[in-house]
Parts: sequence; structure tokens; C-alpha cells
Amino acid sequence: MEVSSSMVFIIISLLFLISVLLPWITNKGKGVHKLPPGPWKLPLIGNLHQLAGSSLPHQALRKLSNKHGPLMHLQLGQISSVIVSSPNMAREIMKTHDLVFAERPELLPSKILAYDSADIAFAPYGEFWRQMRKICTVELLSSKKVQSFAYIRQEEVANMLETIRTSTGATINLSKMINNIISTVVSRAMFGNLSEDHEEFVSFVKEALALGDGFALADLFPSLKPLPFITGFEAKLMKMHVKIDKILDKFIKEIEARKLEDTHQEQEEKNENLVEVLLRVLHSGTLDIQITMNHVKAVIWDIFAAGTDTSGVAIEWVMSELMRSPRAMCCGNVDNFQYKSIL
Repeated sequence: MEVSSSMVFIIISLLFLISVLLPWITNKGKGVHKLPPGPWKLPLIGNLHQLAGSSLPHQALRKLSNKHGPLMHLQLGQISSVIVSSPNMAREIMKTHDLVFAERPELLPSKILAYDSADIAFAPYGEFWRQMRKICTVELLSSKKVQSFAYIRQEEVANMLETIRTSTGATINLSKMINNIISTVVSRAMFGNLSEDHEEFVSFVKEALALGDGFALADLFPSLKPLPFITGFEAKLMKMHVKIDKILDKFIKEIEARKLEDTHQEQEEKNENLVEVLLRVLHSGTLDIQITMNHVKAVIWDIFAAGTDTSGVAIEWVMSELMRSPRAMCCGNVDNFQYKSIL
């Protein structure tokens, strides 16, 4: 029997309404927490319409916070959110009450792309998170380890400056150049050298970040379990995860093969890249927790994803502000910099 498209739409709509209204009916009367002030909201979608009407959500949030205060409540679908928009309030949350806000919600992108949230950014707060964070602070991101990669940064910056010098009079894409140098520096520090799959891997990471950072209806209505499947969001994430996992497996096997060929153990440990450090920790058996190769790959994903996109955006922002304040580029005195143009 053939089912019309209108009937399918009606069925999906009913399922949607049931899945959204059921939690509200179930929780009604269980006690209401005192929430910060916030704008008026609509049934089901909450305050989504007040953000969707702006092409720049952060500007919409700023306008709302100017009206409702530095601590503001928004209802985004089924998700109850508190928006913080002042340094004092941020200090209270990040420092004074940090344990209360230590955990992040489990989202579908982090669950799939980060190997079931086996990374540091989205792992549940607990002993596992503390141990993984300790590995990063002591083994991966210590001042000594970061300084050991100084030659990589110097070489790549010199190469970029030379490219700019030889392009005098021509138009250059500085944003692309900055993102390329950052991904190259992170790759060399992470894997030891640039693999033939480097550009493909960077491309996949950018695509995965864009997919994970974008608007996902499933994240706003978590009780509607079939929604990621219906929208195709889950399939896209899985497809991207398979591609990234395949390249990471190849990178790790290449590094393990190089380690077997290297007979100078002391020199090797002195110049370990970040993946070699993770593999050493994995096979040492000295941790209080059990980690697997998926945990290693999840941490690699964390460092590469967090270290490339955010750094590129920050440098682009600084360069644009320098262009708006030309005096800061020619004056040696930092006090002359026009901070108001940034703030």
C-alpha cells in the first residue's frame, strides 16, 4: 500500500509533538527551579525564534543580555540554557562554582567524532577526565614539550614570510595562508612530519568541524531519538568519522613502524612527537585507568581540531584589528595600541 507524502508528514508531526510534550507533562509538578530572567518564549521552540531572526547569533545574544542582564535564561527547544555575558559572572561559573559546571552535555557530534566522547573536551567529569587531562598538561602541553617544537614554528613562519615577500604587488589570501601554516605546525608537532594524506586530513577536519558546529535540530530536541536519522545528520557524521578514523589509523601505523626502525632510543624519546608520547603512555601501563587506541585517537582529534580552527580565527581577528589601528603596526610602544577598537 502506497503512503502519501502528506500522511508521512502528519505522522512525523504527531511523533514530534508527543516527544516534545511528553517530557513537559512528565516533569510538570516536580518542582520548579528559580531561573534567571529572560525574554518571552513560544511553546515547543522556546526562544529559538529570537536567535533565528539574526544572521549573527552572538549579536542577538548581546542585545538580549543588554535587556535582561548578564545572567539570562533561554529555552532552546527542550534545552534550558543560562547565558553568561559578564566577566564577573563568568568568574563565578568558571572558578567559584566550576565543579557544578564541569560536565558538558553529550552531543551527537562529540559522541561520534570523538569516539563515544573518549576525548578530554567532552568526557564526563571524573577520574578518567582527570587522568587524561594530566597526560595533556604533563606529557603533551608542558612548557618543555611546547618549547621543543619551537624550530617547527620558526621554520613555518619563515616560509610564510618568504612567500609574502615574493608576492609583493600581488593579491594574497592571508586567511588561507594563516590556516595552512597553523595546520602544518600542528601536524608536524603531532605526527613528526607531513604525510601524503595531510591535506586530505585537514580538509576532513574542517568539514567535520563545520558539521559539528552547525545548527542541529536533534541537539535541541534530545527526546526525539529518530530525528538525527530522519534528517540524515547522523549518517553525515558517521561518514566523516569513518574517513578521519581511516587516516588516523594510517598515521599511527606509520609512526609505530618508524619507532621499530629507530635504534637510538634515548634520542627518540628526547624528540618524541605528540602521537609517540600518547603511544608510550598507552603501552606503559602506569595509568590508574585503562585507555585504548580509541582514546589516543580521540585526544589526537581534540588537539588537532582545537589547535587549528581556533588559532586561525584568533590570528585573523588580530590582523583585522591591526588594520583598523595602523598606529599599532608602526609604534614600538604597546601602550599606543587602540584597545577600544578591539573591545
